[in-house]
This record gives sequence, structure tokens and C-alpha cells, in this order.
Amino acid sequence: MNVIYIIVEAPSNAALLKHLLPNSQVYGVRLVTVNGKYAALSMAVSIRANRHASLVLVLDADSENEEAKRESERFYKELLNRGDSETEAMLVFPRPNLASILFKDRRLAERLFERRFDDATWFAAHNNPKAFLSELGGDVLARTIPNASPEIRNKLQDDPVINEVIFAMRHLAGTATANSIGSSDLESRFHREMLSLYSKAGEQTGYWPSGLLSSVRKHGGVNAAKRWLGLKAPTSGLRRLAELGRLDLSVEALVLKQPWSHLFTTEEKRMATVRLAEFGYRGTWDKEFWEAV
Repeated sequence: MNVIYIIVEAPSNAALLKHLLPNSQVYGVRLVTVNGKYAALSMAVSIRANRHASLVLVLDADSENEEAKRESERFYKELLNRGDSETEAMLVFPRPNLASILFKDRRLAERLFERRFDDATWFAAHNNPKAFLSELGGDVLARTIPNASPEIRNKLQDDPVINEVIFAMRHLAGTATANSIGSSDLESRFHREMLSLYSKAGEQTGYWPSGLLSSVRKHGGVNAAKRWLGLKAPTSGLRRLAELGRLDLSVEALVLKQPWSHLFTTEEKRMATVRLAEFGYRGTWDKEFWEAV
């Protein structure tokens, strides 16, 4: 059996993945913890060169700035894939960091840690989750996540970052589809954007499109969108977003944005345009597609 390594830069990140990755996904996986980004990167390069093993490298972006995140991500990818190797390595780069998934929802965090957060404490935890976890003690995640309710665990496991790690593992294990996250940088970024639609819709409207998340996890971002557009009628999710006045959070709207539109055929983009037009929604799409409506 081929071993897949997951390398993380901090013990708290290792604890998060250990307790949130589904048991069905971790067979044959080894979790390696080191301290710091460059130490993690060095370990990843060494494992690929000396053990000829595929791996997932999880590094915190440590920034909310999307442009800075992308620049850093390109930098680490280049270093990770430098040199010849018969194995594959994938980078997961959560923004601002992996620990932040615990502090996106105040009520969920209060239930998880069994404490009330006043405004000052919540501000500190939300803006610097790694420091907050450190203050609570090194074993806080081992004490909280395994004992959390199924509802809390499911919500944490549905986070786009956790799903990105799962998808990377499936891809490296040879079970991902041909148009998977690892096939190109543009497809990789689109995959993450598709995952973010789930969290954005839930956090901003209260509607959590679980069907979308399931499809992205199963087929990958690009294939999920193509399957979505291949349906004969608009999905219930699209209708729900129309009712909420948030069609900007739809798959159809995402497909028509640059640079993602390059991943889809003219017919697929026409279908997305027509569906949005049916609900009276017009974005800043290319003129040629509106003329086709």
C-alpha cells in the first residue's frame, strides 16, 4: 500500500486534522508535524526525494489579503515542486490559517469550547486563533473536538479547507476525477472558489447548499460545475438563492466570472447566462453572452 503523507507546520494544525478528517479518509495516511513553514517545506521536499512518496503540505497563509496569499502560494508551490520527482505533492494554503475554521461562527465556537465569549475575547479569538488556542493549552483540541456533538463536528468537517485536504488525499490516492484540483493552477483555484460558495452562502444567508458541497467533494470543482450546468432545469439551490436575492453566490454566476469562464465551453456559459436571466439577474458578464439570451 502506498503511503500518503500530510505535513503541517504546527501541533495545533495536526490536532485539528487528526480529529476532523473522517476515519474513512485516513487509512494509509501519515501525519507529520514540524515547527514552522520552512521546516515543513524542507520535510516535504525530503520525503519526496528520499521516500518517493506523495504528500499534502498544509501551510497557513497567515494573511487575509487574497493577493498576498496567492503570491505566497505560488512561491511555496514553486519550491515544493522544484527538481525531478516521480511523486506528486499538493499544497493546501488556508487563509488566514487552519485554526480559523474554529472561529468563523461565534455560537458554534461557544458550544465547542463550552464557554461564552464576550466581545473582547471573541475579537481576540477570531483575529488570532492560533494565539488563543495556545493560551487554552496544547491539549485543548484533543479535549473538545472528539467530545463535540455530531452537529458541531459535521459543520467543522464541512469547512472548505477540510474538504480541500480530503480532495487532495483522494486525488493522490488515485480516486479523484481527471479534472481534479491538481491538474492546473486555474482549476485548483476554481475548486477552492466552488468550496467557498458553500461557506459564503451559509455564513451570509443562513442557507447551506449541502448538495453543492457533496458534488464538489465527489467530482471536483470543475466537473461539479459542468454537471450542474448540464441539468435540464435550474436546481432548487439556484431557486433558493434567487429568493434570498443572492444569485451572486451561485455556481452559474461564478462560471461567468473571469478567469473561471476560460474553463467552460460557450454552450456551458450560455446556459449559465440563460438561467440567471430567468431570475432577472445580470452581472458584469461578457457582452457576447448577454446578446445570446
